[in-house]
Amino acid sequence: MTEINIHTRYSTISHEHLDDLVSWVTGEYPDSGLVLAECSDGLWFIEVDYGHAFDSFLGVSKPKCIPYLEPNFYSSRKEALTTALQLIKQVYKNLNEEKILEYLKREEAASL
Repeated sequence: MTEINIHTRYSTISHEHLDDLVSWVTGEYPDSGLVLAECSDGLWFIEVDYGHAFDSFLGVSKPKCIPYLEPNFYSSRKEALTTALQLIKQVYKNLNEEKILEYLKREEAASL
């Protein structure tokens, strides 16, 4: 299997592992995880980091899947995160919304 190197393909400059969010909210490490990736041109995209629970979603980068399909790109982190959270909630249906918001607030405060 040939894996696409998304870092060179899209000139990524940073990424965030959203499995940390799921783990914090549920208290358990998830079977599948997503990453938000930022490109040097300021665009963002969502990528499957591991597992297969997100393989059926369109618009998500899946570098281990053949054929590789281009992901949707978002003009801001907020837009990409909003979409990623919608996908996460479809896979992990019992996530507590208040705990998600608490996690995001803690992350935001830590980055200031």
